[in-house]
Order: sequence, then structure tokens, then C-alpha cells
Amino acid sequence: MIIKDINLIDENLVQDWIMSFLLSNKNNFKYRNPNQIALELKKANGNWYSKTYQEIFDESIKLSLYFKQLGIEKGDRIVIFHESGPEWASVFIATLRCGAILVPLDIKSTSFEIEKIINDCQPKFVLSSSEAKENFINFKTVEQIIDLDNNALLEEIKPEDITDITNINININIKDTVLIIYTSGTTGNSKGVMISLGNLIFQIKIIRDFTDFRDSIFLSILPLNHLFEFVCGFLAPLIYGVKVCYIKSLSPKEILKAMQEKKITHMIVVPMFLKVLKIAIQKEIKNLNFFKQLLLNLLFSFSSLIKFKIIRKILFTSIHEKFGGEMRGFICGGAPLNIEISKFFELIGIPIYEGYGLSEASPIVSFNSDKYYSLSSVGKPLRGSEIKITEQGEICVKGPHIMNGYYKRPDLTAEIIDSEGWLHTGDIGYINEKGFLYITGRIKNLIVLAGGKKVQPEEVEEVLSKIESIKEICILGIKERDTEEVWAIASPQDELVEKYKDNLNKLEELISGQIKDQNYCLAPYKRPLKIIIKNIDFPKTHTRKIKRNELKSYLLKEIKI
Repeated sequence: MIIKDINLIDENLVQDWIMSFLLSNKNNFKYRNPNQIALELKKANGNWYSKTYQEIFDESIKLSLYFKQLGIEKGDRIVIFHESGPEWASVFIATLRCGAILVPLDIKSTSFEIEKIINDCQPKFVLSSSEAKENFINFKTVEQIIDLDNNALLEEIKPEDITDITNINININIKDTVLIIYTSGTTGNSKGVMISLGNLIFQIKIIRDFTDFRDSIFLSILPLNHLFEFVCGFLAPLIYGVKVCYIKSLSPKEILKAMQEKKITHMIVVPMFLKVLKIAIQKEIKNLNFFKQLLLNLLFSFSSLIKFKIIRKILFTSIHEKFGGEMRGFICGGAPLNIEISKFFELIGIPIYEGYGLSEASPIVSFNSDKYYSLSSVGKPLRGSEIKITEQGEICVKGPHIMNGYYKRPDLTAEIIDSEGWLHTGDIGYINEKGFLYITGRIKNLIVLAGGKKVQPEEVEEVLSKIESIKEICILGIKERDTEEVWAIASPQDELVEKYKDNLNKLEELISGQIKDQNYCLAPYKRPLKIIIKNIDFPKTHTRKIKRNELKSYLLKEIKI
């Protein structure tokens, strides 16, 4: 059987096959060439370092034997603190084979954040980069720190040790927790989300509904402790025989270079990346001569009348060549996406498949697909799951993708998953008559004004983020005389900061004026009463969501008082 025929396989067979692959059973090679390159990493010297399926298989067996020899038992926690790359595959599979639980940490975590998580999950092992080992030497529960940049540990396992893979008694079932993902902590309280093997298998099976992975090549730029990237940009491609490429630099120039070198077809992205990419393309267009600009503007107008992606792609061949010429679509999640960005990429023939999810749903709840697509929605609910909207407008989810709970916090688990198994997301939205889900805001972000009117910050942000001179904008409810007011804090684009570096007051006047002009799209009570322009990077979670409480504290401390 060939991998490209995977959609024809019986559902139960798919589950058995995924289990077989994740547990490194040699039978998985009947679905692909063992010498096929699975994962690649671009090194600092510009060369690409790759791993084949056979190499991943062999290394995962070695690692699992090594773990067992060092005393890892079922349910033990293993922390990985390392940049995304090919090493993750062997580590995850080896962890599964031991019945242990992998705990991925954000490599940008502070020492304070690391300490909280280590004290909570109490891992036996930590796998880290050479530079990061010192972060973990003082923790009593950590019995060994393994340097993933030094492959000497793999050399300790002799070839004869891996001839019989039954050396390890694999004791794992689909209900077992295999991942603990610590939430980004937008409220300041990070929680360990327990993801089961069954959660992951359900997501991997359902991803086949979204897009055609055949002959695809992914470029991975999001961290693998981000569950969206872990499932959609790592596990699913690995299972379905899709090559994934990693790069260490996140500069737009290096990303485009990698896309051209590897002929990338798909990327998992967050909205901020797409906004930066759109602005960069539009800037290049503005630098063209008059006739080329006119031609491209005519093509944009003409493209809006065309329904077929292939024709749009031909019209904008020059732009596609900058992406390597093979780009089929961006898979986007993690934060709300401005519809103007979706429309722009749709016009040039690169669809954005926007979805919605949260770590507690492992993580996908709904998604747009090749078959079902709506620009302004976050797609349709996953096949095999349920969604209901409460009287308050809250989105609730039920299905095989719901987490096992919060690690060591049954009290918090009971607050978010009710007695009937419904996960209460805290997001507000609705489902239209065609079955597409729309997100309108967060319950906890709601701003209640003096007259009782309610403002969803996300709605205001969507309108004001269309201003191209703004890099980021956040709408906050600030208490004034016992009632909340709508305030806006905006960060300007870097090139404008450079342009007006000798006259920042003029820059503030420019952007404030643009915000006031754009306010006409909003009802009067939704318009910000105060606008603050600051050249700062907004504090964010590893999933790129703005930490509103932290930003509000900054605002009150540094600006208001």
C-alpha cells in the first residue's frame, strides 16, 4: 500500500497503522521507503542536515533502551527543552515506547517559568541543548540531563542491543497521557494539559479531511511546544510521509530563502506572520515602476472575478516564485486572523486554511478545508466531534480530542469540563446555517461600559488592525470612576519608527489620526476614548497571544499614573 492512498484506508486500520508507527514497529515501512527523508534542518553554515525514516526508527529504539536502562518507568515525565528539529521525532517515539510522558518547554521560558513547571511535573530526565543544561542542574527530581546536541549517548548503545525491539515491553494504551503541554498562561497561571495518545490519533486521522498532503513539503517555523505545530506541522506530516524542514532563523529573508530552496508547499503560521508577509509584498509592489504597479493592480482586480486557484497562481507567478513556486496554502491558527489578510492571499492564489482550537482540545476544534472553505470563519467542526453554543454564546466542545485534564489539578479540570463531558472554551461565537463556526471574542475580555453596553475587544482590534502603519494593537478595558472605558495601545511598524526617530511626536499624531479616521467603521461606544502609541513589543504567550493583563499592568504603571 502506498502512502498517497491513505484516504482509502479503513478508519480502524488507520488507527492501527498510526499506533504501529508511533511505537516504531517495522511494519510501518510497508507504507513508505525507509530511506525517504523525513526531517531536515538548515544549519548555521547553510547546509541541510537530514534524517530518514530508518534513522528515526533506529535512534528511537536506541533512546528507548537507554531510557529503560536509566530507570524510566510508565508515567515518568521527560522534559525536552530544545529548538525544533529532527531530534524531536526520536525523542517522542522513544518516550512513547517507555510509556513515559513528554513535557515540551518553550525555549524562551524564563528561569522563573522553568522552575514553576519543573516543580510541578517533577521530571526524571531533561533533554536539552548544550547551552541550556545549566537551567536544570539544581532540581532534585531531575536524575539526568541529556545533551541532545551531543550524540555520544546514542553511541553507548551497541548495534546488537537493537536487533530485537521486543527488549522493551511496551505498556501503553490510547487513554494514557503521553504529553503534558503547559498552557501559555495569559492569566498568569500556567497549567499542565494532559494529552492522551487517543487525542493525538484522533487529530492525525481527522487532518486528512483538511487538505491534500500528497507530495507535500512543510516548512516549520513555530516552536514544537506549541501543540498546533506539534500535531499539524510535525506528527501528522511524519505519519503521512510528508517531509518537514526546519530553520533556526525567523527573519523573513531566511524564511523566503528556505521556501525557494526546498520548494515548500505548506506552512503552519500565526496571523502576525501573514500580516508581515503581506506588508512586505505590498511594499515591493510600491517600489516597482508605474507600469508594473498598474499591471499588478489590474491583475488584483481581475483575480477577484476568478474562482480557480490555478489561474490566480498563474496571474501572480512573479510573487509565487518568491515563495519557491510550489506554495499551496498556509495553515493558520493561534489568534484571530484579519479577513483583509485572507482576501489578499486568496487573490494571489494561496489560500489560508484558518482553524480554531485550544490546547485542552488537543488542539483543533474546527478548520477550513479544500472542500469546505469560508474566508471569514474558522471552518467547520471536526468530524466525530460536537459543538454547542450556550445561551451566553460560549462555545462548548465534546469529542475524542478533549484532554485527560489538568495535571494534578482535578479542581481546575472540573471548572472547564462539566459532568456531561463538555469542554467550556471561554470563547464566544456562533455557527451559521451552513455549519461554519465564527469566533466573536472571549468572555473574560468583555468590556462593560457605564451604560451597560458591552464591547468585544477582538471586534475593535479587527477593524483597527487594518491600518498598515500599525504593527500591533490591543484594546483594553480600563476602569475610570468605577466604570470601564475603551482604551487602545498600538505599536507602530519598525520602518516608521526609523523614519520618525527624530520626531516621535509626529509619529504618534500620524497613527492616532489614522485610528480616529478608521473609527468610523465602529459604533460610537466601541471607539477608543484614549489612544496610546508606544514602540514596544507586546508581551505574548508562546502561541503569540497578547498577555492582556500584563499589558494592562504596564499601561497603568508606565503611562496612566
